[in-house]
Amino acid sequence: MIRMDYLAEAELYPSRRRASSGVVRYRRFDSAALAIKFAIEELPGDRLLGTILEVGDERFGSDAIQQLYDSEEYPLTRDTHRISISMKTSQKSSARRNAEQLMNQAQRRDSNIELARKQSSETLSTKTQRLRELRLTKEAADRESAPAASVPTLDAENIRVKRSKQN
Repeated sequence: MIRMDYLAEAELYPSRRRASSGVVRYRRFDSAALAIKFAIEELPGDRLLGTILEVGDERFGSDAIQQLYDSEEYPLTRDTHRISISMKTSQKSSARRNAEQLMNQAQRRDSNIELARKQSSETLSTKTQRLRELRLTKEAADRESAPAASVPTLDAENIRVKRSKQN
């Protein structure tokens, strides 16, 4: 359990790593309790992560701020409709789950397309191989059935020799 003086002056340094529509900057509070209430109840959820609360010489991160707000020693009344960090992270994980679902669907679609492409390529190569075998079989059968007389022979009479003109 974190011990602190809720009545001491406090400074709040919101996270700058995430841009949001409303710009929230450094703020000084008369009491740490007011700073904690502002951080939990009014800061956008994405800005609370990375926020630093400084009270005197002590610094507290977003988890510690949440613990101080949830503590029984917290002097102010809590907003009953506030969203805790755990709920914010569950919303983020819901968004993450949706994004992962979309990504998985895209990956499945891509893998199905790749599988279909491979199957069509294999089918085409199988057809090509079968046609090659049929052509070679037909050529062999044609060679066997062709009469020997139809095959031209090379006789000395049939050969003409071209002579070049000598100047």
